[in-house]
Amino acid sequence: MFFREWKKRLACRVFLAAATLGSVVGQSPPSGTNQAFNKTQFSIDDPVSIWVIVNKSRPLQPQSYVPLDLAVPHVKLQLSPKSERMHVRQMVAEPLHDLFAAAEKDGFHLILLSGYRSEAYQEKIYARYQKKLKRAAIASARPGYSEHQTGLAVDLNRDKDLKCLTMPCFADMPEAKWLADHAHEFGFIIRYEKTKEAITGYEYEPWHLRYVGKDLATELFNMHKTMEEFFGVGNASADTTSK
Repeated sequence: MFFREWKKRLACRVFLAAATLGSVVGQSPPSGTNQAFNKTQFSIDDPVSIWVIVNKSRPLQPQSYVPLDLAVPHVKLQLSPKSERMHVRQMVAEPLHDLFAAAEKDGFHLILLSGYRSEAYQEKIYARYQKKLKRAAIASARPGYSEHQTGLAVDLNRDKDLKCLTMPCFADMPEAKWLADHAHEFGFIIRYEKTKEAITGYEYEPWHLRYVGKDLATELFNMHKTMEEFFGVGNASADTTSK
């Protein structure tokens, strides 16, 4: 009788172990499986989405969009915390702080030049570029077409050294090289890359970072692709009226 009872208990344990293993296997991919990246995880059209694509041919909808969760990140700011440009979406604040802290640890000192920009403020910037620069179409964006308006984009610079403030020479600074190598580790990408001007519609901007989350940022970094290329939305022509 004892032997029969022992066999029943053993069979029960084997059944439970098999059921548990089956459940785990069902939730996890087999070892060595390379799952395709899920490009439909977030919208590329919704302005609230972390993956929204905004460029010369893809305006914000609505163009008067204002993020509801703007916050001041705990990083070095160029302006007063009261300035709208010193705000970013809440989801960006902590990763940006972590990026600044990591750069500081490696000996690089950064400062936030610009985060969120309202449609009205972008209108002033674009008008200024039109008056002063022949290259306005590839250097700035029309209001309603700017990534900054999403609250997911930031312009950074070397702290206490603004001689290359939003200028091509920033690319030669060690801070720019550090950002190019490490930004993806914190969920950011260099949005307007060198040699990609014909695709993004903008000149190379090593200071302009866009938050997309670690998964997509790492995927884009490893593939050396822009958001336009990765999601197949077509090139944003530099000839159209505008970032």
